[in-house]
Amino acid sequence: MSHRSQFLALALPVTVALLGGMQTGCRSVQANPSLPNIVVISVDGLRLDRTGFGGGPNPASPNLDAFVADSAWFPAGFSQSNESLLSHASLFTGRHPLEVSVPDYLRYVMGPEQLTFPEVLQQVGYETAASLASGHVGVEFGFNQGFDLFYEGGRWGSLQDTVPVALSFLASRAPDAKPFALFLHGYDCHRPYIEPGPFYHPFEGQSETDPIDQLLASFNETERMIGGRYYPELQLDRIWHSTGSRILDPRVYTLDAATGQTRSEALSSGSLEHMKAHYDAGVLLADFYLGVFFEGLDTLGVWDNTVVIVVSDHGEDLQDHGFTNHRSVVQDTTTRVPWVVGGGAIPERARGMQSPVLADAVDLVPTLTDIAGTVAPAGVRGRSLWPVLMGGEVTPKETVFQTGVIGQVSARTATHRLVFSGLPLDHPLYGETLRTTPISAPAFQLFHSASDPLEQVDVLGNNLELAAELRTRLSAWYDGQERSETSQKLSEAQLQALRDGGYW
Repeated sequence: MSHRSQFLALALPVTVALLGGMQTGCRSVQANPSLPNIVVISVDGLRLDRTGFGGGPNPASPNLDAFVADSAWFPAGFSQSNESLLSHASLFTGRHPLEVSVPDYLRYVMGPEQLTFPEVLQQVGYETAASLASGHVGVEFGFNQGFDLFYEGGRWGSLQDTVPVALSFLASRAPDAKPFALFLHGYDCHRPYIEPGPFYHPFEGQSETDPIDQLLASFNETERMIGGRYYPELQLDRIWHSTGSRILDPRVYTLDAATGQTRSEALSSGSLEHMKAHYDAGVLLADFYLGVFFEGLDTLGVWDNTVVIVVSDHGEDLQDHGFTNHRSVVQDTTTRVPWVVGGGAIPERARGMQSPVLADAVDLVPTLTDIAGTVAPAGVRGRSLWPVLMGGEVTPKETVFQTGVIGQVSARTATHRLVFSGLPLDHPLYGETLRTTPISAPAFQLFHSASDPLEQVDVLGNNLELAAELRTRLSAWYDGQERSETSQKLSEAQLQALRDGGYW
C-alpha cells in the first residue's frame, strides 16, 4: 500500500490470548460501515522539539517522521497542562482541567458525570477499546469510562506492553464488525530515562558512560536535580492521593525545594546533554513500537479506513528551566507536543500538510466527533480541526490556556507566553489575585516564544502593555470556567497523613 510502505518497523505477531487482560462492557449499537475507524495515540511525555520532525538533534523518530510527512501536522500544538492526569482529562472531555475536577492535585479524578469521547463514539456506532499503561491514566482516575474493552497494563508501562494488546483486539474482530475507536498509550518517554538493550546508547557520538547514568536509571533521582545541580539529600516525600495511590509531594516541584540543602554536586553541561540523549532514546523506543503498530494496522487490512491521531500530554523540561520533570514549569518544553492527524482515511489533499493554527488538547473531542459525523457535547471548549484537512476553515483561536499543578496558569499565543504563578489553584482568592497583582516578576513572566523557543529570556519589562492584554485574557478565561466540584474523598488516614505533611 503506497501510504504504508515507508514505515520502517515490521509488524509484531498478534497474540489473541492477550485479550484476557481486557475488561469488557459492550453495548449493542447498530454498525455504520460508512464511518472510518479512529485511533488516538497518546505518547506520554513526548516533547515536540526532541523529535526529528520537530527539529530534534538526534534521529529519534524515523517512523513518526514518515507518518507526519504523510499526515496533517499542527506544529503549534499544545497540551492543556504539564501533568498527565490533567492533560488527559482535557483530551478525553474537551474541557479545561479545572472544569473536570477540583484543582487539587491530591484529589483530582475524572468523575462519572464527565462525558468522554469514547462514550460519545459508542452512541454513534463505534466499538471502543483502550490499551493503556496505567500510572495516572487508569481505572482509579476514571479513564475506563466509555470503553467496551479496556486493558490497563503495569504502572508506567511501555508501548511494548500496550501495542500487542491493541493489535490483538483488532485481530479478534469479525470482518463485518462495526467501526472501532481505539485509544493507545505508553510511557516510553517518561522517566527513568535509561532504556534497555539497543536503546541504551543508540546515537552516534553519545559517550558510552557518564556519571549521570546512575541518576537516570532511578525513577526518582532526577527529581533531586535542580538548577543544574544534584542534591543527594533532598527529601522526596510521598503522600497519598485520594484514590489510594502514593505520589510525590507536589511541593518538591518548586525552585525553593533545595533551600537549606547544604550538599550538592554540579552537573556538567556534558552530563546534561547526555541526559537529553537518553531521553531521546526513550523517544526512539516509543517510535519503534509505533512503527510496529502502524505496520500491524496495515497487515490487518484496516489502515486504509482508519484515521490515526498522535498527541501527547506533556513534554519534559530536561533542566532547560532548572528541572528535569514536567510538573515544575508551564513552558513550551513541558507543554508543546505533537498534534498530528494521519492514517489511510484522511483526504489526499491533507497529506504532508502543515497548518499554522493553534491546536490544543480540548480540540481533540470535537475533531473526533466531526470525523464520526456527529456533534460535540455541550460544554466542549475546543473546536474541530477536521475542516483544515478538508480544505475549509476553523474557528480562530488566538490563545491557548494552560493549567499547571503547583499554582501556575499560562496564556500562549502564536508568538508569546505569559505565565502567572500565584496561590494554590483551589484558593478562593486565586482569581482576584490574578486580576489585581501588579504585572511584575516573580508573579508574572513573559516570553517571546517565536524567537526564543526554549523561553529563556523574560521580556516582561519591555512589554508591559502586551503582558496586560494577555493577563486580561488569562483572567477572563480563569473566571469564565464552569468549576467542577468532583473529587475523590480522602479517608481519615489520608487526611492525617496530609496534616502531618503540613497541608492543613
